[in-house]
Amino acid sequence: MTQILCRPLCGRATVAVAVLFSCFNAAAQTPPVITGADGATSAAFWYLGGVSPNCCPSLINKYWTIWAVTLALNTSNPNPTVQWFTDSPAKLEITPNGISGAILKARGHSNPGPGFDIHVWVMVDGVSSAQFPVYLTRHSRNQTGYR
Repeated sequence: MTQILCRPLCGRATVAVAVLFSCFNAAAQTPPVITGADGATSAAFWYLGGVSPNCCPSLINKYWTIWAVTLALNTSNPNPTVQWFTDSPAKLEITPNGISGAILKARGHSNPGPGFDIHVWVMVDGVSSAQFPVYLTRHSRNQTGYR
């Protein structure tokens, strides 16, 4: 059962004036949650330097790496509005997977350094999730095992 919470909009009511209430669905106030594999709260995966999206239409694999994330909606709405966002659209492409998650595709690499500098978040019916940190590492010619 969904609990509806109401509170007065003003501090007092008079006899001749109806009391106005602000009502909201308490279940809709729980933020959605993004998780990676096995419940991970962040993701780090490779950017392999894929070719330009406009190049070489005959190539099937353009060397992009992808990472799946799942979404806990935390809403009782059977048809929620889900919107995905990133602060680095030139580096990370988001493809929604229905309302159950999304596919993250590496389009560039993270800035040098140890920090997760790319973030993903989602809005479900206007309620925002926490940011999901992403780090896109790139191949270096100095790494062993790669030629």
